[in-house]
Amino acid sequence: MVRITIITPVFPYPKRGVYTGIERHIEGLCKGFKKLGHKVTIITTYWNGGTSYHNFNDIEIYRFKDLRAILGKLGKLSGVFELNFLTFSLNVTLNKKLLDTDLLLINLPFPFLSLIDGNFISIGLLHHAQPIVNLKDALSAPFGNIYGKLTKPDYWVAPSRFTAEQFIKLFKISKEKIKIIPEGVDLEKFNRNIDASDINEKLGNERKILFVGNLHPNKGVHFLIKSFALVKSKINDVKLVIVGDGPLKHYLINLTKSLNLEKDIIFAGFVSDEELPKYYASCDIFASASVLEGFGLIFLEAMALGKPIVAFNLASIPEVVGNAGILVNEINYEKFANAIIELLRYEELYQEKSQIALDRVRLFSWEKIAEQFVKINERVSEKI
Repeated sequence: MVRITIITPVFPYPKRGVYTGIERHIEGLCKGFKKLGHKVTIITTYWNGGTSYHNFNDIEIYRFKDLRAILGKLGKLSGVFELNFLTFSLNVTLNKKLLDTDLLLINLPFPFLSLIDGNFISIGLLHHAQPIVNLKDALSAPFGNIYGKLTKPDYWVAPSRFTAEQFIKLFKISKEKIKIIPEGVDLEKFNRNIDASDINEKLGNERKILFVGNLHPNKGVHFLIKSFALVKSKINDVKLVIVGDGPLKHYLINLTKSLNLEKDIIFAGFVSDEELPKYYASCDIFASASVLEGFGLIFLEAMALGKPIVAFNLASIPEVVGNAGILVNEINYEKFANAIIELLRYEELYQEKSQIALDRVRLFSWEKIAEQFVKINERVSEKI
């Protein structure tokens, strides 16, 4: 049994919703470690609520305050200069007695790591470089990168070659110090046997294109809506379902109205964990016009239900999707729309891509992913 401690800004108990992709990633890793018989401890914030200590499904959760919690109603200001991460990591460092572990996974900038003496292997988790798209990003992302550069784990793990190359340049990491371990998917939770009849009754029985994610500029939902307008001009019995929330929600709703697509585009908002697999099951195609994905867990979740993917051939997306759909080489509305139309019109092509998705996703079970982290620990321990 390996004792594994994960320091992460959010953990999905008692609720989810701050960084949904990161939350599902850590939750999945925990399930994988537990299935392999290892002990897991989580050290996190109060961002998702909770108490200072809780045992959740035999996972010990410890929560520490950061500047967001200390400031109360003014807590949003703590995101400036990434002071929330800085104060949280300092608080954890002052309580380092909790870090009696074998394998320490660090899921946020942690510049005080060098102050902690411990007989453990430390691994920093990388996701994607944060683009600057507004003033808030300009006042936070550069500081997060500085704190990240000051974080000195034994190894870094990136979920894709694309992300690894980004951070090798950004953090000046030596190639020997970085490993590539993809994210995974819960194949028990996401499977083809899910009954989506209640979702279909609510959304309608037309064929459906699904998007799941944050309504943020780099997710390209505005591009997806404009491409869908072209799809709708050629195929009548199809709807676009958008699951998620974010800063562009009102802009996207107004865009939908301007294109006279209010009856054809459904904004489902934030969907609970229990309902989410049903939305995947109800759709025919999963489409994302995202231009920046450090990995793209949403693609795996859709593939686990045999749904072909339409996305751009950019960033880490081809590493995840492979040939389980159509990857568009050019940022072009018509070409993106044509990829969707092709899958809707040609049943043989659709079934071929669906089967490839089901076969490929088996490579990404959380047990297989968790095992790769444990192997890093075993190899280093042998050398010691």
